[in-house]
Amino acid sequence: MNDATPSRIKRRNARRIQLKFPIWLRSVHQPDDFTEGIAQDISVSGLVFLADERIDVSTSVTVCFDSLPGDRQPRQIDAVVTRAERDDDTGKYLIGVKFTDPNEASRDYITAALQHTDIMGLLRLMEKKGASDLHLATNCPPVARITGRLQPLRKHPLSGPDLEAIIYGLLDDDRKRVLKRELELDFALAVAATLHFRVNVHMQRGHVEATFRRIEPTVRTFAELHLPDALQYFAELPSGLILLTGPAKAGKTTAVAAMVEYVNATRSAVIVTLEDPIEYTYRPKQSIIKQREIGIDTHSYAVALREAMRQDPDVIVVGDIRDEATMQATLDAAEMGHLVLATFSAGNCVQAILRACHFFAPERQSEMQLRLANCLRGMISLRLLPRVDKPGFIPATEILTCTETVANMIRHGTLEQLHSTIQTGSRYGMQAMESSLEQLQQAGYITADMVNSHLHPQSVVSL
Repeated sequence: MNDATPSRIKRRNARRIQLKFPIWLRSVHQPDDFTEGIAQDISVSGLVFLADERIDVSTSVTVCFDSLPGDRQPRQIDAVVTRAERDDDTGKYLIGVKFTDPNEASRDYITAALQHTDIMGLLRLMEKKGASDLHLATNCPPVARITGRLQPLRKHPLSGPDLEAIIYGLLDDDRKRVLKRELELDFALAVAATLHFRVNVHMQRGHVEATFRRIEPTVRTFAELHLPDALQYFAELPSGLILLTGPAKAGKTTAVAAMVEYVNATRSAVIVTLEDPIEYTYRPKQSIIKQREIGIDTHSYAVALREAMRQDPDVIVVGDIRDEATMQATLDAAEMGHLVLATFSAGNCVQAILRACHFFAPERQSEMQLRLANCLRGMISLRLLPRVDKPGFIPATEILTCTETVANMIRHGTLEQLHSTIQTGSRYGMQAMESSLEQLQQAGYITADMVNSHLHPQSVVSL
């Protein structure tokens, strides 16, 4: 049977993984002459590495590992060169070798190293188990969050050096430089057409660690996400500011994506998204969509927002408002007649207004309140709850429509009655979180205990 049959290729690719680490090749005929290179990937049958010098095909060599991830012991394996070609991107040579060492211990060592550091295998296992997040931490086994609970995916912990090798194997040189400079890094990772992740790399007590958040491969509709009609209404507005708030992992990015896709499918518009990183990829329908990633396509949200206003946008999407400069630029864009959709971390709508105003110094808060009152059109606060009727999550939503009454409360800094205004504002499309939770309970999606655990008394607040 031909060795290149689809089934064999599938098995081979499944057992091959990107592991970037230094190796040395020693020719059998010239044992004192070493060729140094960087391994690009490895399998139980061989590896590919990048080297400055070419090695002839069919040359018998000994592959010398100094400290392969998962083993950390110097080892040697006999092999033969099966590929030698110049890499146009780097100007170096891609050298492929096939292991010929019959030693079973050597092959077991390779297999163990693969299993120990197989990040792609972990991500696919995470998908199979329906996990939302994967945590890689030093001296801990890989842990996934499945329906809200943490579960280890493997028994053995990852050492600091092994974890560094896994994570750095996913990074190109530019991202490595960013991580070294900032000690933090966010990027998107596509493992397959239907398996996408948002990755956060960070330092912990001097060790590099990472968290992977799974992203749905396609943008879902409002109905599929169980989102209220208010989001469609807000997406149809010609201008103004729409804020989507909630705690981390509340579904804000997914909800914004549904709004963008609705505009894309129903309006002739220019949509500019500013994201860190880009998670969903849109296919233009009736709209033109320009997706710009912070750190790659532009330096910051504030700079990108200023430039976006020169790009003839109808809709601007701000991935996350984190500071005064971004809030200032967001308000500028909304005031200039664009529809601005922005996510913003806050517990509820009242807290979001307070936090937005408190970005600014006390002497500027009155100005901020006036501007926010004039351009805000609506706000949605989200929480994701695990379903009890079937696996998955469902959103509970608080909806604020910026009526003249609400605008006056923001303008004058008197938010004491805002929560009761939301409770009694159903004729304006408003909805309190309590009402949303009760509706979900009555529909059998969540339990009474879950409703009680998510109800918090509203304190009297003012600006």
